Amino acid sequence: MKKLLALILVLLLTFSFALVACDEVVEGDGDGDANVSVDGSNDAKVEDVKKTEVPENETPEPDNNEKEDAPFDMATATPESLYAKITKDISAFENVTITAKQNITMTVNINGTEVPVQDIKQVVTQKYDKGNFSINATNNTEVSIDCRYVDGVVYNVQINDGAKIKYAASEKDLADKSGVDINAPKILNIPEEWFKNSKITNESASRYCIEFVLDGDAYETLFANFAALESVKEVSDITHTVYVTAEGEIEGVYSTATLIMLVEGAEVTAKMDSLSTYGDIGTTVVEAPADADSYTTVDISQLG
Repeated sequence: MKKLLALILVLLLTFSFALVACDEVVEGDGDGDANVSVDGSNDAKVEDVKKTEVPENETPEPDNNEKEDAPFDMATATPESLYAKITKDISAFENVTITAKQNITMTVNINGTEVPVQDIKQVVTQKYDKGNFSINATNNTEVSIDCRYVDGVVYNVQINDGAKIKYAASEKDLADKSGVDINAPKILNIPEEWFKNSKITNESASRYCIEFVLDGDAYETLFANFAALESVKEVSDITHTVYVTAEGEIEGVYSTATLIMLVEGAEVTAKMDSLSTYGDIGTTVVEAPADADSYTTVDISQLG
């Protein structure tokens, strides 16, 4: 069941605005990786969205040799143009912390028998610090994720036994092995033609939201090279509500999705809602674990 939960959580991370987690396996050592942590107080609520501000000392100075972008005009914005602006802004962040609060409910059918699975409440924290990256997921199950990439070294805690491993890896190695591309956009770059039933709603004088639905089959193509998606049989239309300020700056993203998967002979239906917020822009720091010396060094060739 632990391996089943681990794979399901990684798949659901893929379909939220969070990235997928480091998920290596040391050959001969069993399942995946991560620590056990319990947190049952992370209900994802739209009211939790907080304004994200760039610290004054981190505001980039305009290049006098380049033409400055014209101020964004919310009055003439379309859902597609506003989302494109947000994608461009967030992709430029070198230091940022993305926090996703997720609620997940599942039903598992094994050979026609329904197997009870507890609802999952989870907090996923991703940190970007220029070329360094970390992801941590804590929840109310025995499966969570603890992985960081610092100065060309991956530090990972395995799910099955809590063993700590570390190994040298290039950014390409990290992307190939775990599906984490630290140079990828920090919010999904969605083609305009995928938007369905999109609209901008003015919630207040200082807050707007973009609402849209994405076709599940098209969404899967974003992750065509991610092997775990071979387990997915069906993806529902995925809804997103993106909250922005009157100036077109992001506050948060609320997403919902339903997946039907075949995992180790079991059919799993998983429903998820996720609220992602962006903070510590310009000040996020990712460092090696304080106990880095206790991690066992392995060669990347040992990883499955």
